[in-house]
Amino acid sequence: MLRKLIFTIVILAVISFGLYWAAVQAVKPDQDLDLKYKEVSVVEKILDMVKNRKLEVQLTEQDLNNLVKKQLSEHADLPNNVTITGAQFKLNGNRVEADVNLLWNHKVAAAAKLFFLMEWKNPDLVITHLSTQIKQMEVPQEWFHLNPLRIQMAQNMPQMIGIKDIAFDPNAIRILLTLR
Repeated sequence: MLRKLIFTIVILAVISFGLYWAAVQAVKPDQDLDLKYKEVSVVEKILDMVKNRKLEVQLTEQDLNNLVKKQLSEHADLPNNVTITGAQFKLNGNRVEADVNLLWNHKVAAAAKLFFLMEWKNPDLVITHLSTQIKQMEVPQEWFHLNPLRIQMAQNMPQMIGIKDIAFDPNAIRILLTLR
């Protein structure tokens, strides 16, 4: 009798470990992502504006990557012992899709897809987290949710230039400027 009980406990432990290992392997990140970013040069953008003779500046998908990675790197530790270890953003108009690598409890690495909505709320570009998926499974908002990210667009601009509006193109963000 005792032998059967010990055998059953060992079998259940092996099955539990196997299920845990399979789950960890299933959510493991496929790509190596980081939070390294380059500062977006406002001076370069303004020089481009002068060359094009238009009162607008264009932010590319790479510029957005750099701006948002900077924000995330400053707030990488999230509730529920989750840390963002890497990200890559894809721009589609005012929608942003992010491939993100997460670390839970400093042990379990997971790949997730985050979906955002961008809005211009003067003076900030506000990026609101809408939903999260891990391997095409929706993660409840109660389990994982980011507060809106606020990027101050006019922060590094010369005082004589102001932002009139922001337009979301399929692959870029156009910042329409005005002279003060």
